[in-house]
Amino acid sequence: MGEAEETKSTRSGIRRMVLGLLILVVVGGLVVAGVVVRRELFDVDLTEVLPPVDVPAPSEPAAPKQVSDPQAPLEESALRGRIDYVALGDSYAAGPGLATQRDDPASCARSTANYPAVLAASLGVATYRDASCTGARTADVLGRQIRPTGGPVRPQASALGRGTDLVTLTLGANDDGVSGDLLGGRCPELASQDPSGSPCRDSYLSDGRDELMTRVLLLRPRLVDVVRTIRATAPRAAVVLVGYLDLFPPDDGCAEVPFAAGDLTWGASLVAAIDATLLSVARSEGVRFVDVRAAGAGHDACSADPWVNGATSVVGAGWAYHPTRDGMEGVARAVLAQLTGAPPGS
Repeated sequence: MGEAEETKSTRSGIRRMVLGLLILVVVGGLVVAGVVVRRELFDVDLTEVLPPVDVPAPSEPAAPKQVSDPQAPLEESALRGRIDYVALGDSYAAGPGLATQRDDPASCARSTANYPAVLAASLGVATYRDASCTGARTADVLGRQIRPTGGPVRPQASALGRGTDLVTLTLGANDDGVSGDLLGGRCPELASQDPSGSPCRDSYLSDGRDELMTRVLLLRPRLVDVVRTIRATAPRAAVVLVGYLDLFPPDDGCAEVPFAAGDLTWGASLVAAIDATLLSVARSEGVRFVDVRAAGAGHDACSADPWVNGATSVVGAGWAYHPTRDGMEGVARAVLAQLTGAPPGS
């Protein structure tokens, strides 16, 4: 190779190196900006950028957006008309342990006092079908759910029809066992080891990455699939994603939430991340989202007026770590206020 060719090759290499550095700077800036946006919008402290997850494409194509603003109220004409309402979701919709429990089927632990029932009465709907079921995951909306007792439960989507006008959905916390692992006993058992630290979260760290938060990041495409299936099955229905009440206190814990201090913050961040995922899906799919964590602020399980039980189940008043009757009524008021555009509590 001659001197001129070497000089040309060197210059070309320098240009490639500079271009590569510029790309790294831009990409790095976008990643950091993404984390900042997530923290600002959703109050989720994502301390690491986790790798993308390889997931299958949704089975249904995207439909035109119903709304550009996830907090948009329903049209006045829709509120005046005949409303056929279907409720879907997991235990935070079903109301396990709240009097009175329904038997259709009993294994779903579905209450006549859950937020869908209160909302249906408040809206004065013409027809109302509650297909929510304790323990439900995203797969159980599209396929049969197997309960520990009582056998299989029909797919929740089978309650939908072309005449459905309104659908609410609270779902996602049970996927990949996130809520079960968070609340199943390990955190209280580990709290005494490091009361001011985060021993439970630390037990879920793998190579420095939070295993439960990683599972939450798997949730989004599944929720997209659920929303698209709902819209394909009930094409004229207004779809409303309803978030989760926060049971974790913002400061110190209590006997009813016996977590280490750092694990309280971590638990709250996981709930926030699930809600952030619901909001993200609502935005991308053009449906509505109701932030009930905001509505329930100050009503955590350690508060003087809890909307969520702590570690103890109360006969007739809800299972451990699940909404109380006041909590269900609070959620219903928040949904009603947003759908009607009225101030909360009016």
